[in-house]
Amino acid sequence: MVSIIVPAYNCEKYISTCIDSILRQEEYSIEVIIINDGSNDDTGSILDTYVARDKRLRVFHVENGGPSRARNIGLDKATGDWILFVDADDWVDSNILSDLTLDEASSDITFFGFKRCYEDTQEICLPPVLNYTTDIKQIFRHLTDLFTCKEEFLGYSVNKVYKRSIIEKYHIRFKEGLNVREDEVFALEYCQYIHSARTIAFTPYNYRILKESLSHNTYIRFRDYQLLINAERNLLGLFHSNSFKSAILNRIYKYYVSSIIECIFLNRPERYEVINEAIAFYNKNKRQIIAPKWQSILFGFPIKFIGGLLIYIVFCLRNLLGIKYKK
Repeated sequence: MVSIIVPAYNCEKYISTCIDSILRQEEYSIEVIIINDGSNDDTGSILDTYVARDKRLRVFHVENGGPSRARNIGLDKATGDWILFVDADDWVDSNILSDLTLDEASSDITFFGFKRCYEDTQEICLPPVLNYTTDIKQIFRHLTDLFTCKEEFLGYSVNKVYKRSIIEKYHIRFKEGLNVREDEVFALEYCQYIHSARTIAFTPYNYRILKESLSHNTYIRFRDYQLLINAERNLLGLFHSNSFKSAILNRIYKYYVSSIIECIFLNRPERYEVINEAIAFYNKNKRQIIAPKWQSILFGFPIKFIGGLLIYIVFCLRNLLGIKYKK
């Protein structure tokens, strides 16, 4: 059985489309676990109507705690062999489960693509194919590609199928309170335990892009970057693949840069503390970090105090000039 977990918050406009698309999956035994995360619109009543009509649905009404907590509640309630996450403002194609062909012999994790859906257009996001493999070196080469490619396929919770036995054995949960890249942290934590993987190049998931969505907000709160950096630094030593560890190192460095930008934009008092921490991280790992030349000069400046001041001045000037940073 597949447990499909849907966190729902104030999504009265979209929740029916989401649920209807899930309930079209007739080839597999499914349970749909929807967490109404303290919605104050008609989401709750819409969900109750669906529960009365279809016994495959289970709805839990909880106080608002954010999507990570909602997904964790869903994981606690799940009983299926496989876990699939769906966001309440998205929808899935009718063939998503039939084409995944999940059974006892399926891999520990299966990746697939998605369609990024804007108001008037779609963008197809296809991952590179990986046939089923148990070769650990091949798995982590592929994970590195998925992690570093333009689409950053490890950064979503909705484009992969997890094995619930692994999640429960190691009690893997989303980091509550983290509101940026929490899906990436969950996937990284999970991937340290996998022994098989596959990626299918099809796009059965429809990822709706909403302008007001938190995940597309230009300025994420400073605290989130610090939580994210700490979470991924704690995971670094758990991987033995040098290429994958290097990819994570470079991602953490980019989060340090984002944290500095956020601190300066918000005029946070911690800005020099963050800059000094970023300098220390860069100098410890500079052989593996790939940074723009101007950043390499600034972060590698031989006199720490002057280097920190230069970083602050240059980042302030770039912000004033409206120069965007490459992700």
